[in-house]
Amino acid sequence: EELLLTGRITLPMPDPDRALCLKMRTGGFTLAEASAEIIRAEERLVEALAGSTLPGRPDTEAVERWMVEVYLNHWRETA
Repeated sequence: EELLLTGRITLPMPDPDRALCLKMRTGGFTLAEASAEIIRAEERLVEALAGSTLPGRPDTEAVERWMVEVYLNHWRETA
């Protein structure tokens, strides 16, 4: 949702989103509650996608160049 709305992803995930995900992963919701959360999330995603300015497809070449650069920099620093 954040990516669709802002074009960025914040890591580590900020609260309250992080707390919600952890509660979901650790069984803190009943099945009915989890289903309701999923439906709300899907509604927000559909709305965010409709208003998003992100391209329909990722620039995989740019991502691969970035990833190679990150790996090379890491290996240079640890060598």
